[in-house]
Amino acid sequence: MATDTATLKKGTRVVVNTDLPGAPEGSAGKVGRSVGMTLTRYRVAFDNGVSFNSVAASKLVAEDEWDDWQANREQAEADAAASASAAAEAPAEAADGDGAPADDRLAKLLARSKAARERKAG
Repeated sequence: MATDTATLKKGTRVVVNTDLPGAPEGSAGKVGRSVGMTLTRYRVAFDNGVSFNSVAASKLVAEDEWDDWQANREQAEADAAASASAAAEAPAEAADGDGAPADDRLAKLLARSKAARERKAG
């Protein structure tokens, strides 16, 4: 289980999980002070000499958890791609066999849209 990034302590080694100007994804660094009350941000000095005064906690991963974080991201991307391809191959479920919408809310929305188009057309 991943460490709560809101509790990174000063001196913790971290890796950035997104591209930042001068610090591409995967750049390692060291946490300075935490900044902010409700949205925790950190001062980070990266090993390549670049430093930032305000990096969101969501963009930092503890260095010892970096490999697991990448594996989880790749798995999530693979799952999303699989569900997207399955949805593309599956028949549309928004309408039943006779072409009518399966959801009453959708039917009402379609009727309102049709009425608005007719009013606009004249």
